Amino acid sequence: MLIHQKPVPAEATELVQQHGSEAVLLAKTHLIEAEEIGDDEHVAYWKNVLEAMQTILDERKPH
Repeated sequence: MLIHQKPVPAEATELVQQHGSEAVLLAKTHLIEAEEIGDDEHVAYWKNVLEAMQTILDERKPH
């Protein structure tokens, strides 16, 4: 099955814009689901999305 995914930065940015900090929970849910079915490609994808989202959220914090 071919699953079309957005590039990681685009996915991370869109999720943060739509869900704010709760986007992390959403991405972690996708990551866990991928781990449970043994889908290594999606595990790697969602780990990268989570890392990108954390960077975006960290940049939004007041310094």
